[in-house]
Amino acid sequence: MSYVCEVCGKGITRGKKGIHKHSIQWKKRAPLKVASWKPNLRRVKISLNGQTRKMRICAECLKSTKIITTEPLNLQAKNPDNL
Repeated sequence: MSYVCEVCGKGITRGKKGIHKHSIQWKKRAPLKVASWKPNLRRVKISLNGQTRKMRICAECLKSTKIITTEPLNLQAKNPDNL
């Protein structure tokens, strides 16, 4: 199982980590290290179509309304005559 959010697709980001100096001495130093940044994933139980399912969701999607919209809402229109 990959380390990716199942809602937005956010995954591991890789980049170089280190100090960039503009002098000639720093050109002869060790090269920059490769770093990886992981998303803040949470394992959540969600009910879809009457079945419970475990999903890996990042904290940003969990706080926002993205996860609420995955299940269709059954709202009935209000009748203005009954008010």
